[in-house]
Amino acid sequence: MIDAGLVLNQRFEVVKRLGVGGMGEVYLGRDVQNGQSVAIKRMLIEQDVMDKELFDRRFREEVSILRRLDCPGIPAFVEAFSEDGHSFLVMEYIEGYSLERLLCVSTVQHEGLSPEQVATVALHVSRVLEYLHSLDPPLVHRDIKPSNLIIRESDQRIFLVDFGLAREVHSKSSAKTQVGTWSYAPIEQIRGFVEPRSDFYSLGVTMLELLSGEVPKALAVPPARKLLPQIPELLAQIIDRCTKAEVSMRYPEAVLLSQDLEQAIAVISNPQAGSESPVSQEQAISELVRRWGQGRAPEPGLPPVARAIPLLPGASPEVKKAVDRARRRLFWTRPEIRMLRSLLFLIGLAVLIHLGWKAYQSRRQEDLARSLLSQGSLGSGWTLLGMKGLNPYGPNVIFSSSAAALFRRTEDEDVQELSFFFKSLKGEPDLLVFSGPYGIHVAPQGKSFQAELVQVTPGVDLKAPSSRPLGFKTSLASSCAISLVLRRNQLFLSKDGRELPRAASLPVPWRSQLCGAVQTARGAEALVSALVCRPVGLR
Repeated sequence: MIDAGLVLNQRFEVVKRLGVGGMGEVYLGRDVQNGQSVAIKRMLIEQDVMDKELFDRRFREEVSILRRLDCPGIPAFVEAFSEDGHSFLVMEYIEGYSLERLLCVSTVQHEGLSPEQVATVALHVSRVLEYLHSLDPPLVHRDIKPSNLIIRESDQRIFLVDFGLAREVHSKSSAKTQVGTWSYAPIEQIRGFVEPRSDFYSLGVTMLELLSGEVPKALAVPPARKLLPQIPELLAQIIDRCTKAEVSMRYPEAVLLSQDLEQAIAVISNPQAGSESPVSQEQAISELVRRWGQGRAPEPGLPPVARAIPLLPGASPEVKKAVDRARRRLFWTRPEIRMLRSLLFLIGLAVLIHLGWKAYQSRRQEDLARSLLSQGSLGSGWTLLGMKGLNPYGPNVIFSSSAAALFRRTEDEDVQELSFFFKSLKGEPDLLVFSGPYGIHVAPQGKSFQAELVQVTPGVDLKAPSSRPLGFKTSLASSCAISLVLRRNQLFLSKDGRELPRAASLPVPWRSQLCGAVQTARGAEALVSALVCRPVGLR
């Protein structure tokens, strides 16, 4: 912790500590050259998580990105320097508070902000995304969430902060790192293939949280109206489009999202403006019939076909009813109406088929989960977080291209064994099986495979080059039972029941809250079964 009054880089005086995060601590400071308030971020590095070279490279990347940003919704870059073995980042100080804090103090019984407030926040963010995605190459933030959105107290402008995970996207194969916050990250970001439309997903999840006061389940965002039936339809449609699992079904660019949000704000703030609609032919005929017997002409707003209907001055109520019935029969027998009824029937049938398919897929996913955990199971307390790209194979599971199966616990649990059975079926599978921060990376090596003991952390590439080796590598056959066992604070790797002599020291307990398997190789298939994550004390 830095003491108040200390002057850094002979320019920035520390005033007080504002907070601490995963990669640094932030202080309120004063620029002694001009007297302006600044935010000073001292970068912190955990030696067990990231080496110094990788840390310095990421810090330089963040500084390079921030230097060239110039947008009203992004704090201005001031300076970057190193002092006493620490790296410092100085930015414009935004006097206000995060939306996470606003949500905490505003929620009552899990209720969030108003639809108009949420739409306004999203519009501010979408305009910032318009700027970021229009850069050459485009810049993806990759960590949009309430804690990274600051509302300035003076004018209520929303600022997007913390560009530590932002990366440039040079092509479809760029930014291949699994980073961000699980609950706000889309499936392609979890797999390590991020693009500008990934930011729309995170913004959609953030909008749902601001409306409901709760974070939706990761990788299983429900339709907005199902979660919040009372929100305006237009805003619900925007959120649903942002949170589509398929990237191609989201907004293609931020400017279209901004346009829809502007329209939603206009409708929410003035409901009458969006309620007016043209008079239909059916309504026009009903209005004409209602006026029969009164000698009144059609209103100017009625369609021409309605104005062409002759008036019947003095018609009796019985005549009016008979004509009304005749017109209704004629209306429903018209070719275009019959076509519309057929179309509605087909749509209803398609909806029923879709719902049935979704129910089947849900049961199939549960069956696949049971198949994957067929021997021993993960233990009590584990729940399925997400699963995609898996196919059944008897009692086992096949991981196809870009497949993932993730499980989560509500609380951390000490683990003493991770084991599974692996078999190559097609191509060259590249598989990572992990529990918490430790895992086994199985990668092709010539005609066989190689198992490597790695440490897996957010922001580390799951394809091994960015993973941190913990001990050793060993060759595998194309069909092999693999185990990772903790004994006497050491991790031992075994294959086909034979323990390898070398071990990696583990200074702290093996504690896990997330486990699963991810395959990143395209055009490949691997059979995985008997995934076991055994807690301490169970054999």
